[in-house]
Amino acid sequence: MNEIQHLKIGFSSFAAGIEAGPEAERQIEELQRSYLTFAKVQRGEEASWELIRSNINWLSIGSMMRYRAGPVYEIESGARLYHGKRINAERYLDYYDALPSVCISQLPSYGLQAWMMFDSLQEEMERKSAQGIEFASAVTYEVEGCEQVKAEVPLTSAKQIFYFLNSYCRGKEIRLLLGREGLEQATPAPLVDALPRYTETLSLF
Repeated sequence: MNEIQHLKIGFSSFAAGIEAGPEAERQIEELQRSYLTFAKVQRGEEASWELIRSNINWLSIGSMMRYRAGPVYEIESGARLYHGKRINAERYLDYYDALPSVCISQLPSYGLQAWMMFDSLQEEMERKSAQGIEFASAVTYEVEGCEQVKAEVPLTSAKQIFYFLNSYCRGKEIRLLLGREGLEQATPAPLVDALPRYTETLSLF
């Protein structure tokens, strides 16, 4: 597999939409610090965007540094390439740390589709934190014999985004979508040659 494109997406420009109040400063900080880093991964003839890392609570994403699994292990072992090149784990992690964040509002060719999982959507809608929140659709499913609901949350405003970022739930999912088929926004240039070169390997290998 080969990572051919990368995007670190944030929500900083939406901070201006936070209403004044005692919680405004915390909400603005949450919008400014939250991010999602995606890689476009080529497997054979197919390429798709995959969420690699994020700092959003309860988001369904595996660790980059699982034991003998995940992107860092795959890079170190050579199973995963970066822009067609084999690099070590330290350079790979440095690249992700250095990747600049771009607000989703500045990427008109892309969109984010987000879901949250609850025991009961009706109970969630009655909470104070969910007042005025729009849910686009909901699907009921079973987990170990118990009913749960997966609800889509449109990320269309500061209030909607802050709710998705901050509210407790059973789990969250998000994926990157192209607004117009075949049209992709320019992304930051590869940093392979600009990164420091290491000879050490991580202890988990």
